[in-house]
Formats: sequence, structure tokens, C-alpha cells
Amino acid sequence: MPPSSGAPAPEGRTHSFRSVAPVLGLCWMAVFFDGMDVNIYGAVMPHLLDDGSLGLTESTA
Repeated sequence: MPPSSGAPAPEGRTHSFRSVAPVLGLCWMAVFFDGMDVNIYGAVMPHLLDDGSLGLTESTA
């Protein structure tokens, strides 16, 4: 049976901010860089459409 919420954590299972902060930072960076590709795609696409040698149309882009 798990201990009640008011009971102290078993020895060796305490978490401090120092151990959680790098994980949170890594997760934040993954979400940030995952969204960056959409921003870059949106910024570059008009220039790619202007270049006729690529053969891109608005519907294929």
C-alpha cells in the first residue's frame, strides 16, 4: 500500500529543484525547437515560391 500524501518520501527518493530543472529545461528546448521549423518554413516559403526554377506552386508548397 502506498504511503499517504502526508508521509515523508522513502530515503533516496527525494527530488530537489536541482535534479528537476535540467529535465524541464530539456523538455522546454525540445518544444521550442520543434516549433522553430514551422516558423522558418513560413518565413522562407514566400521566397521559394518567387523562385520559378524550383517549380513550386502554392498548392504544392
